[in-house]
Amino acid sequence: MNRIEALISSIERDLSRFHRDRMSKLQGRTYAALRNERAKPDPSGEAIRRIQAEMVEIERNKLDESITVREVLNPLRQRRERERGLQPSS
Repeated sequence: MNRIEALISSIERDLSRFHRDRMSKLQGRTYAALRNERAKPDPSGEAIRRIQAEMVEIERNKLDESITVREVLNPLRQRRERERGLQPSS
């Protein structure tokens, strides 16, 4: 089993935890961006609204594991298939 296959297998085994962790990290970065924007001497109202919209979307996506399948697993699977196609047949 190569590295990509191992990664796919690991994510598939515990998709719920992986998705939850991924959304939590994204949420943390978004909160930090909002805090940093608000701390600026002249915060941009447009940037704050954009970040708040991202926060709403992250909250909505927390329970939708299909997002992680679409954004993480499917690209890994495609990469695995491309690499299999490049390997010489034995």
